[in-house]
Amino acid sequence: MKANAAALEAELSRRLAAYRAGRDWRVLEESAAAALDLTGRPVALLGAGSVLAQPFVAAALARLDVRLLVDNARIGQTMGGHVMAGDAALAAVAAATPGLIAVTCAAGEGGMAHFTRLADGLGLPVLGLFQAMRRLDLHHIAGDAALIDHADPDRLVTALERIAVKGWFQDAASRAALAGLALYRLSWDDRWLAGLRDPGGIYFGSDALDVGPDEVMVDGGAHTGDSIADLARHTGGRWRSVHAFEPDPANADKLAAAWGGRADVILHRLGLWRQSGELRFNGAGQSGSALADDGDMLVPVRALDDLDIGPVSLIKLDVEGAEAAALQGAAATIRRHRPKLALSAYHRAGDLADLPALVDDIQPGYHFRLRHHGAAWFDSVIYATWEGGSGKGDGR
Repeated sequence: MKANAAALEAELSRRLAAYRAGRDWRVLEESAAAALDLTGRPVALLGAGSVLAQPFVAAALARLDVRLLVDNARIGQTMGGHVMAGDAALAAVAAATPGLIAVTCAAGEGGMAHFTRLADGLGLPVLGLFQAMRRLDLHHIAGDAALIDHADPDRLVTALERIAVKGWFQDAASRAALAGLALYRLSWDDRWLAGLRDPGGIYFGSDALDVGPDEVMVDGGAHTGDSIADLARHTGGRWRSVHAFEPDPANADKLAAAWGGRADVILHRLGLWRQSGELRFNGAGQSGSALADDGDMLVPVRALDDLDIGPVSLIKLDVEGAEAAALQGAAATIRRHRPKLALSAYHRAGDLADLPALVDDIQPGYHFRLRHHGAAWFDSVIYATWEGGSGKGDGR
């Protein structure tokens, strides 16, 4: 069932008015979770090894009555004086600990669903990671370097105000996606995601983007080649060329093994950035590998404008929060060729407004459409086509 844009917008308007009246995030949640207070309650942290959750986990260990850390991938490891346990330990602790609250720290779709089911099955009240961070006011100290700023409602409210002024995302599907995502990110209640997921699939299956056999694609954040495989499914395996950018050495090796046999897939073992040089990087051979000030390795980065790859018809960016920097480094390419853009817009809380604003500054005249492709807060994508391009629908 498709989400109803008008109904979602009306509910969003009501909640925003209530929030602006008192700046109390509890009016945004409006659920059983809103009454949960972590102070003075025993807590179990589920998926405690999640990289995203580490600032929260550190604060929780210092400030809360933490009784158990659960992480099935790190059983036996020690964190803050606690030995991490597997799922089975939760039942025993829950039975022996009246008033126990579970916090799901996992960031991935599978982990979130798994730990929520585990806690629900034991009758434990559950808070999501972002809900728990609000209760410790972590969103006021985390800053832009992490996804944690998603816990701060003011960041999203500001983005929504900018979007309204600019008039972006005006087709019906974009309006529903924006209002539904806003309600979800303000409340962290996943019922607002019902009907939002684009049935066509991310990027090339979306109704917001046309692709064909003549594409020259820049694949920023190519990972192990999953986006290239998806493009192949939608074009019959035909394109002029794909320039695949992947700075993680382990991922790049897998990418080369999968697609190195095709002369029209050019692998660039580097990241895209606003300027060329070297930056620190956390490389784990995973989809979440990212540039980071405390990264464990140095990787080369390049501005797309510094590379001689000729006319470009499509730029896809899923670069773990570096989308804005990559766009800045591609400004001349965008002005010259006006390619279609597919931009991941969930790594930073302001992406929904910051990315279209940046594209507008680089080259006015793009139409913007928003689609959501995930079962949680990730995989929201902004599709942009220049007004003379081949995008579908009315995205003004």
